[in-house]
Amino acid sequence: PSSWELLFTNRVSAAELTPARMFADKPTEAADARKKPAAAARFPARDPGARKQLLDLSEFYNAGLNEAWHGSTNNDLATLPAGIQSLGGVEFDVRGIVQLRSQLPPSAVYPAMVNGIPVGQTCQRLQFLHAAGFGNPSDEGSQIGIYVVHFARNQKRVEIPIRYGHEVRNWHTQRGEPAAPPDLTVAWKGQNAVSRKSGHALRLFLTTWINTAPDLEIESIDYVSRMALPAPFLIAITVE
Repeated sequence: PSSWELLFTNRVSAAELTPARMFADKPTEAADARKKPAAAARFPARDPGARKQLLDLSEFYNAGLNEAWHGSTNNDLATLPAGIQSLGGVEFDVRGIVQLRSQLPPSAVYPAMVNGIPVGQTCQRLQFLHAAGFGNPSDEGSQIGIYVVHFARNQKRVEIPIRYGHEVRNWHTQRGEPAAPPDLTVAWKGQNAVSRKSGHALRLFLTTWINTAPDLEIESIDYVSRMALPAPFLIAITVE
């Protein structure tokens, strides 16, 4: 990215920049009491029965499904069913959004990368439920991000490209889009107030990555923006 500061994901919310929080040795009990219900309301708790193959992204969420996280009022994913859901024939843990930034100013509040999503298991394939914001048909074919798969013990790593028009497109359907290639799979369609007004649908995409080293344990996954114009976002990852 253009500035080294953008590499950091542990940024402080502007709401926390109060004298009481900045100059206290630790948060007060009252501050903690106010914070906990808000966090719980923003991201639903993980189902205790969720299998380990449905990766837990709780600590990486930076936007809620019921939030207009791209800035336009009522432009959210509130109609996306939350919890353990079967989408595109794959079971996912759907509870929040991991948004990355791009070149465009509306995405500047989000990180350029999210590192160390824990996996800790072997698998035949990885399933990604994701999409992009701020993209349009002129972005077709551009690489907007990558998933970096880190294997345990032998320091092996593999990069999975996120290409606009192949793995993802804008989460709002758009006029002028070319025919979808075979590798672009829609896993979910829905509506919100903004899409209904424009006469377009919402969609999320399913990308399947076949593991060429199924006997090696995957340690973690990094999610990285290529700082193009579209801004990729992730809903869920499932290990199979």
